[in-house]
Amino acid sequence: MNRDKFFELQYQALRREIEQLKERVFKIMIGGSVMVPAAQFLSVTYNLKIVMVILPLLIIIMVLLFLSEYNSIMRCGQYIRTNLEPLVPDLTGWETWLETTNKHLEPRLADKYMVYGFYLLSGIYYFISIYLAANATQEIFGASGKVIILWVYITLGIWTGAFLGRRIRISTQ
Repeated sequence: MNRDKFFELQYQALRREIEQLKERVFKIMIGGSVMVPAAQFLSVTYNLKIVMVILPLLIIIMVLLFLSEYNSIMRCGQYIRTNLEPLVPDLTGWETWLETTNKHLEPRLADKYMVYGFYLLSGIYYFISIYLAANATQEIFGASGKVIILWVYITLGIWTGAFLGRRIRISTQ
């Protein structure tokens, strides 16, 4: 296999991987948007308080899965932009073009809104689920259980928020 063929195959494989990652990101977004209200509905309908208690953990897991998949997309794009597109010097590749400043179009604006919207919705779900988990815990374990679960979930929320703040990537630069 010659060098050019290797880079061509690598580019094609990375583009396919990006497509698969985007599909998984979409599934995580849709699944999370449906899972949380459905879990809350089922726990209320069938009096499954334990579901309410663990729901904040499920939301954190969903957010971390989303972050992992989205960052993988950014890594693939960064590799294409920095290692493959420069091999064709007289051409502006897709990833490079996406990162260029255009006076009519901010780079990756739709991606930025999608990511922030997902995290905002997840945050709203998280805080609602903390409230519901605290109430369910109080019914099961009393006031001390409610205080403990609030402390645990608020601490996890702060940690996750700080972690996300350092890890959110909208650009391959």
